[in-house]
Amino acid sequence: MHGVVDDPEVAGAWVHLPQAARVVGVAERTLYRRVTRGQVRSRRTEQGRIEVWVEHVAEPCSTDDGQDRAVLLVDRVSTAVMRQVEALAVELAASRERIESLARENGALEREVMHVRHVSDSTQARLQAELDQARARIAELERPPAPAPNAAPWWHRWWLRLAGAGLGLTAAGTLAAAGWASSV
Repeated sequence: MHGVVDDPEVAGAWVHLPQAARVVGVAERTLYRRVTRGQVRSRRTEQGRIEVWVEHVAEPCSTDDGQDRAVLLVDRVSTAVMRQVEALAVELAASRERIESLARENGALEREVMHVRHVSDSTQARLQAELDQARARIAELERPPAPAPNAAPWWHRWWLRLAGAGLGLTAAGTLAAAGWASSV
């Protein structure tokens, strides 16, 4: 501690701000705020440093000092937790927005897939019907024609046509004319 004051009523000393914060049991920043608000007796040195008047406490550790330290500790922890909670809240909000965006995109894709399936199913049904018709037509074209009822073979019809032309051919005469005479 620096200069001791010769005031018989108040025992204390001028102490640099960081050391005074440790002695008083508060954060340096808290003590600095109290100095700027004029709640604590202070002065500036020639070097520009802040000194705070610290009274000597007769009792080494009073209950008020312990309470101040507890409040300081709770204040520090509360501030640290609030910073972390704020960061997590921002991250959570961003995650929720992303989830909502993905849900909307997923819904749009599901509707598109359903539409494509519907179009695909109707197209498939139409193509299947066309294929069935084509197969039936092919089967119809590949079948031999059914003979007409009581139809004579081709050679019989040819024979009748020759006979109807007045050639008067007989079976024996036709064979002889063709050089196939029988040796009967």
